[in-house]
Amino acid sequence: WLSQQVSCHVLVCDFFRGETRDDHNEMKAWFESVPFEPNVARDVNACVKYLQGTKGIVEFGAMGFCWGGWAIAKTCCSLAS
Repeated sequence: WLSQQVSCHVLVCDFFRGETRDDHNEMKAWFESVPFEPNVARDVNACVKYLQGTKGIVEFGAMGFCWGGWAIAKTCCSLAS
């Protein structure tokens, strides 16, 4: 596994709780069904606390595409303040 080769942990959040685009009539409605506050922020904070508490991790990296890119940008902005 690549994560083992570079000595990192990988955690993937399912912000949409298993729902897919097919569960909504429009793409915009699907994206808007999971707002940053409280959903995404809560999940990301839980992941960070988990990795800090169980693995002792102090440095984090994140990536996202499309909606995920927005979620990562919002997360970084919220953590910076």
